[in-house]
Amino acid sequence: MTAVKKSLILVLLLVIPLLFLVACTDIPNIDPIEELYIDEVGINSVYLGQDFSYDSVSVFVRTRSGKTKEIPISEVEVSGFNKNAAGEQTITVSYAGIVTSFKITVQESAIVDVAIKKLVDEITVVQGTDLVLKEKIELEVTYESGIIIVEKTIENNMISGYSHALPPGAHTINIMYSGYTKPLKITVLPKTVIGVKIDAESKKRIKQQYFVGEEFDPTGLALYLKYDNDTEGVVPISNIPESEIEYIYDFTRATHGSPVRVAYAGYKTLPTELGVIVSYPKVSRVTMVEQPDTIGFTFGDTLYKSPVTSIVEKDKINWANGKLKIDYDNGDTKTVSMEVPEVYVYLNDATTEAISKNLQYTIVGAHRLFIKYENHADKMVELPIYVIPKKPFELKLADINNKLARDFVDGEEITTDHLRYNILYNNKTYDVDGEEFDDPVNWKRLTSNMLANDGSSLSISLSRTDALGYQEINFKYQDVLAGFKVKVVPNDVVGITVIPPTRNYVGVYAATLSLEGSTMLIQRRRGASVSMSPIPEEYVTYENPEGVATNSFDTTGQYKLVVTYEGIVEKTIINVEETEVYELEVSPLANNEYTDFNDIPFETLTMTARNINHSNLQESVVHNIEFNKEEHLFKYDEFYSGTQNVVVRYKGCTATIEIKITRNLVASVRLSSADQYVYTNSPDQTAGFNPEMVVEYVFDDGKTKEEKIGANPGPEWSFSGYDLSAIGEQEVTVTRHFADFDLSFKYKIEVLGAEASVYDIMVDHTQMGMQTVNGNQVWVVGYKEDINTRYYVEYEDVYGNPAVATGNLKLKVKYTETGDYYDVDVQPYHILKSSYDKNYHEYDSEGNLVKFRTAKIKYGNKIADLNIYIVSRILTGVDVYKLPSITNYAVGQSLRLGDGIAKLTYANSVSSPDPYILGNTYAIVSMSEMYLKSPRYDENKVVEGGLYATQVVKLGFADKETQISVRTYKKVQLGGEGCAYTVSNRTQRYGTTSPVNAQITHTVTSFTSPEFQIKYKINDEWSDVPPLLPGEYGLKIVVVENAYFVSSELVLTDKLQVNKKVISVKSAIVSKEYGSPDPVFVWNLGDGQELEGSDRIYLKVRRDPGENVMFDTSGNIIGYRLYIELDPSMPTAEADRYQIVNETMQFKIMPKNIPAGVTINYLEPDNSLSNEVTYTLNNIQHRIKEADLTYYVDGEFLEDGSMKPTYHEDPYHVPGSRPVQPGNYLFMIGRNYNVVDQPADGYKFTIMP
Repeated sequence: MTAVKKSLILVLLLVIPLLFLVACTDIPNIDPIEELYIDEVGINSVYLGQDFSYDSVSVFVRTRSGKTKEIPISEVEVSGFNKNAAGEQTITVSYAGIVTSFKITVQESAIVDVAIKKLVDEITVVQGTDLVLKEKIELEVTYESGIIIVEKTIENNMISGYSHALPPGAHTINIMYSGYTKPLKITVLPKTVIGVKIDAESKKRIKQQYFVGEEFDPTGLALYLKYDNDTEGVVPISNIPESEIEYIYDFTRATHGSPVRVAYAGYKTLPTELGVIVSYPKVSRVTMVEQPDTIGFTFGDTLYKSPVTSIVEKDKINWANGKLKIDYDNGDTKTVSMEVPEVYVYLNDATTEAISKNLQYTIVGAHRLFIKYENHADKMVELPIYVIPKKPFELKLADINNKLARDFVDGEEITTDHLRYNILYNNKTYDVDGEEFDDPVNWKRLTSNMLANDGSSLSISLSRTDALGYQEINFKYQDVLAGFKVKVVPNDVVGITVIPPTRNYVGVYAATLSLEGSTMLIQRRRGASVSMSPIPEEYVTYENPEGVATNSFDTTGQYKLVVTYEGIVEKTIINVEETEVYELEVSPLANNEYTDFNDIPFETLTMTARNINHSNLQESVVHNIEFNKEEHLFKYDEFYSGTQNVVVRYKGCTATIEIKITRNLVASVRLSSADQYVYTNSPDQTAGFNPEMVVEYVFDDGKTKEEKIGANPGPEWSFSGYDLSAIGEQEVTVTRHFADFDLSFKYKIEVLGAEASVYDIMVDHTQMGMQTVNGNQVWVVGYKEDINTRYYVEYEDVYGNPAVATGNLKLKVKYTETGDYYDVDVQPYHILKSSYDKNYHEYDSEGNLVKFRTAKIKYGNKIADLNIYIVSRILTGVDVYKLPSITNYAVGQSLRLGDGIAKLTYANSVSSPDPYILGNTYAIVSMSEMYLKSPRYDENKVVEGGLYATQVVKLGFADKETQISVRTYKKVQLGGEGCAYTVSNRTQRYGTTSPVNAQITHTVTSFTSPEFQIKYKINDEWSDVPPLLPGEYGLKIVVVENAYFVSSELVLTDKLQVNKKVISVKSAIVSKEYGSPDPVFVWNLGDGQELEGSDRIYLKVRRDPGENVMFDTSGNIIGYRLYIELDPSMPTAEADRYQIVNETMQFKIMPKNIPAGVTINYLEPDNSLSNEVTYTLNNIQHRIKEADLTYYVDGEFLEDGSMKPTYHEDPYHVPGSRPVQPGNYLFMIGRNYNVVDQPADGYKFTIMP
């Protein structure tokens, strides 16, 4: 049968009887029951305790119609039987509202045994619940009748030994029945919590307000617990082991009504049962517990730092080392680093924007920093700082040309033009910084006034050398020192040159030889040749023709004049003849005025010589002696324009001829060729400079003339600028001295190392400046022109734009066989005259000019070929291409045009145009190689009415000219027009003083500043030494004259201000206990502070008045301000050198502690207030002052809920003071004390009527 069918049948079985009942409800009962009777009772007696079986009872009903029907016993209600009651019992039977009865007798029978029958293995009961034994045990009761009755009902009064108080575990109880007691083992099970709530009353006792991050405090909390034994109860949290309970809450954010749930025994309280207020702790105070220091600067491996009271200019503060202590109103404290972003710093004004913590402190002087934590502007901490000027840390020196690497000769003077210095300051900045730092050429020039005052000198002396022969030269800038060491050698003589006396002939038996006109040129290791003229006799001896030393001229022949000087010997010839010319006459010239020296007809002259014979004193005369120009011209200047006396000499006797040369002035002198351009390093100077060369004079009409200078040039020539001990390229300056002016030119030489030489040279004919002529790469040279080794090329660049290239012909030089070639600039004087001379040209057999030629370049005794092409061209113009770098001069300075360049423009020859060179050709020439045209530049120009005068300088080349304008400035005076000065480092601090820095400049920035000295006015006296003590000092600059400045001195309006040194001081004692006397205060210097040298200061500490414990608005203890100041009872000592800054300090008075267990004594025997309130601690009685007690009226409160202080109508009564009227009162001990056991509602007492 399906489940559906079964369900349908079940429904029908339930519904049909209901329908039937409904249907029958309204049918009247037509034959009602009128009688209920018992027909038979099968058993009419039982024993006591025996159950009666109703199955033996037959029950019938009789209806009105007389019908009877047996009713099953199960359908009737039977009552009245009690098996435990002996005697006759009436049993009532009820059916359909009709009642009948029958009787039964319960006969007594003695119980002979009672046994407990357990129906379960273990009888358990939950602790604290009623013990129910139904269906757990039965009693088998045995009667003497043999009947065993099972008693299933165990009443509570049958149980003994059980109570709700039984603890969990095994127990034995007793079952009592009719005088029998039977033991029964039971197990009491622990009761189990089945519900947890917060006890509502306990919520009033617990802490209601918390701070974020704080832990929940359950003190006072109780739980309302429901158990599985239908019991419940309130259990204090303190009675529950901590390991069995858990508190669930979130105090990580501020919330009003933050739920707290309690988990216990697997149950949790509801979130709505307990809520507390969670708020963020408020900052009550911010204090600085550690001052920051500075970032400092690292030099080498050492870090130099300073306290913030001495911040070096441009240093930064190291906030990471600063610490703030943050106190909160919840009692928590924390220490934070001052570098965190929550800490803000304000400079000098706390109302401005916060500064960057990466700030460089550049303003020297005292400042105040305000430190703010988060947004607590009312709790800022003040930090005084002081920024001190940067100080030189290291003096760096540079020898930019390595000129100090050589040996220096005793007596030599070192110049500082090649020495540079830079200052490294203690803030790691440099005087010369940035891009200019990398090249020491850009550093400042060392001057002699920077020499250290330790005996250092620029004068080289063997007396200043150490054991190894080195002289130390130190320079000082403020307090830093650096120097060089140079090797010093004796200034030995390395050679002498002897110019014989004018009278180089003498007669036999002449008593003496006049040394007039003789000269000894002494060449030492260093320095220009020194001349002795005439040669002192002590250096002169003679040798006869046989080479034997002699003191007399007693035979004819060639004697030797022997000069010996410091071991060097040089000899020259003296001719001894029979007679000696003592007077010479020269016939006059027909004309004394000529345009050129070479035009003078010296061959027309004759001479008359008067002689004497020293052996017999006979005189003789020789007439008409022919004049030989090469032999008899003695002293003259063929290039001088003007009147001069030409000296004629014949056999040692001289005469003069006055002549006048009217030719053009010499405009310039230049090198045509030199005998030597490459030298080998010669530290001992034994291989000297070679002056042999050919020079060319250029006259102001453009004409030229050459002169050869020999190995022993005359005094009209001087050579300078070279140093044959210094390896590298150098410039030699050659100067021609005329009667009233000088002309100079420069040329280059190269000094090689001792082992080096020129191995090979060659010309690259593809280099810039070469031109292609008829397929040949050549250097173009104009007809009858010197070879110009500089080029000017016009071309188009890669973009098609016009461009210009200028430069110099290069010679490739190799110094070793396996080495590389290096470029050397070819100069015109490197071209061998024998290979090319502008005045001599080659022609072919048909008389045509040979244009393709090979010129020879000589360098370092090596020869290279230069292919040239000679073009016929005409110079059409000279233009300024590049002005000289110097166009401003001071009065007295000569022109320096060396780096000025002129452009030469050539056109193709009209008469014989070149077929290969079309259009113009160009070249460039140094302005120093051009000649000056009249009017000449006036070095001593008088400048009137202004700072400078403008002069036009005309420059000629061949027959063309150009011009430039230059300015001639008058020398200026310090403080006058054209001069400016600046003074720095004028504000200093005691203990860090240094020389004032000054800079003097000319209107023309290229003019060299003068050397100068700064003087200081100390006690009305000018001193070179900077002052040390605080104060204001006058300044004066004393200028040493140079080319641009005159000697002068100027007292400045600027003053040097030496400020006091700022030191911070603090008290070593910062607190005491209330009621105790002040300690003896002791002060200390702040961290990192120190006095200078042996300075002393005497200070005393005082504080603001007050003896009570002070609190801020948040209840935190605060202190009284401490002051540290000069002690007037002690000597001033060096205190006036210091500015004393008090660190922000407070002197705290701490509450007097009354610990737990100490009794406060305040009551009289009648419970009224005693005259004194005291307590005893450590066997000492202490009295509490009346001012520390506040009195209240017991039981009365103000509107805000606080206790009501005492008050009386007495106008002199102070609220809260000791009461005088009868009543109940209490008092509280004030905050000057920390009373651990003070009752929350105070100490109570009564004033009786």
